[in-house]
Amino acid sequence: MVDTDLDESGFEILAHPTRLRILAVLVDRRKTSTEPLDFAELRRRVGMRDSGNFNYHLEKLRGRFVKGTDDGYRITAAGLQVVAAALAGEYDAGEPLGPTRLEDECPVCAEPLTARYADGMLTVSCSNEHGFRNAVARRTVEERGLVDAVEVLTITTHKDLKLACDGLCPVCHGPLEWADERVTAEGLDPDFPHFSTRCDRCGASADVPVVFPLLSRPAVIAFYHEREIDIRRRPVWASEFYDGVDVADRSDATESRLAVTVSVDGDALTGILDEHLSVVSIDIDG
Repeated sequence: MVDTDLDESGFEILAHPTRLRILAVLVDRRKTSTEPLDFAELRRRVGMRDSGNFNYHLEKLRGRFVKGTDDGYRITAAGLQVVAAALAGEYDAGEPLGPTRLEDECPVCAEPLTARYADGMLTVSCSNEHGFRNAVARRTVEERGLVDAVEVLTITTHKDLKLACDGLCPVCHGPLEWADERVTAEGLDPDFPHFSTRCDRCGASADVPVVFPLLSRPAVIAFYHEREIDIRRRPVWASEFYDGVDVADRSDATESRLAVTVSVDGDALTGILDEHLSVVSIDIDG
């Protein structure tokens, strides 16, 4: 059962321009100094003459968004996240961007892929609606353009999939299903082999190519590198994650095991995964 009783106090605290200005000033301070700002200097930079009114708003932020010490005030991690998201344009609605044609093809149907941006999500998809998407800051997309922003999408997706393989939701860091349940080969699409799960806490979904858990091992990275493939920089729709990939169930009565075999240029690498997507062993033939 998902808890829908969200704590609204954090939103209420931030619902005033003076408080947002305080956070912005403290973030700006971080750019030039590791020292805190004392009360008088912070008030001066915020631009408020009324000391009592300023103190009222500052006290509302203390604890959750601002840390007060004998030497002054610093922004907390939660406060930094709020300002960073605003600076990145994550709260700006803006108009949809794209679609823009990419050079890649869909790994499922080989149709051309296009990139488009809307509602904070950068989506790469084909005309058959096979798609890959992740959150990318609007300002990043506007500054780089859709094609170059796809590289950012690749980097953030690799990071998020690494968290998912470790059993953590990339959005809220809650537990994913395979942190507690067995993963099997049953039902895997042979043309698009991937594991799917959803976070019970926030509802975020994760689709992990079966090859991806193997990338935690240096031997696997080296296997691809020796064949002139930088697999860590390849987008998740790249053919290396799907072509020449075979999955077999090696489970017995006591242990759940999956064998993921990757064939590249006539050479084969086989990784054994346990029920939580952890790598048990790697064997290279070639």
